[in-house]
Amino acid sequence: ISGNSNISVSEFILTCLKESEQKDFIGAIFTLIYLVTLFGNLMVMLLIMIDQQLQRPMYLCIVVLSVIDLTCSTTIVLKILAILLFNNVVIPHNACFVQLFILQYMETLEIFLLSLMAFDRFVAINNPLRYSTVMTNKTILASVVALNVLGIVFVGIFTVFVASFSFCSTNILPYCFCDLTAMLSIACFEDARYFILTSSLGAFLIVPTFVIIVFSYMKIITAALKTPNRDGKRKAVSTCFTHLSIVGLFYTSLFFYYVIPASAKPLGSTFSGTIMMVSVVLPPMLNPLIYTFRNKEIKQSIVRIIVRKKAATL
Repeated sequence: ISGNSNISVSEFILTCLKESEQKDFIGAIFTLIYLVTLFGNLMVMLLIMIDQQLQRPMYLCIVVLSVIDLTCSTTIVLKILAILLFNNVVIPHNACFVQLFILQYMETLEIFLLSLMAFDRFVAINNPLRYSTVMTNKTILASVVALNVLGIVFVGIFTVFVASFSFCSTNILPYCFCDLTAMLSIACFEDARYFILTSSLGAFLIVPTFVIIVFSYMKIITAALKTPNRDGKRKAVSTCFTHLSIVGLFYTSLFFYYVIPASAKPLGSTFSGTIMMVSVVLPPMLNPLIYTFRNKEIKQSIVRIIVRKKAATL
């Protein structure tokens, strides 16, 4: 679609790995990633729902994180697979904005949730005597409800803003899915205020939560280094740095796509597209392993369930 005046867009064209000559191989990798993501997150949710000993604040947060990861991965990866394996590059106008809303909504929830989880660990390590009164299941559930309300309001306003864009020359989006930066790149305006507004809103949401997360983990690491138990100290520091590496991977894309002005990015390049896909696809697959299956209590829960099933069959 081309022209100098505004055009009516009923669908968008997604250009996903268009230069790749190994689409089937890449599609197989994405299929494997999605299946691992699906299995890992469903297993986490099932374990915590079955074992009452795990139904505590931290693990309730992990269940919510698994729901977010599954939703985000399903929304993005299935469309990428449709493009790679079946060359289905077309996405209807309304479906594009639904995908945009879901992705930004899940990212917003995850930002808030990671901050809540960092605060939970901060209280548990630095003020253990008050933990049971500060962090309760009711507190977590109320916080999750509040986060959902904030996310719907914030992302809803943002999506309505993006939906008001008009398009002058093309309906081709330079990514594998509908993304704010891609929409800004083809929208029919040159006014820098749009880019400043979106970057300011992104920074307002992303920077404070990132600071909270890093500050909480630094305090946790400091407290862990003061403990006399060498093995406990090493394990705590290793766990914190592992968590921070996943948080860093997630926040890299957030800074790159929502804080850095769209006009300053190499839009449509292989580099920018790769960053976006990696940061959206990998954390949902890695989170169950990082936050759950390395956890001693989860391992004990798996053993209890296996023993219980064996006993029931005898």
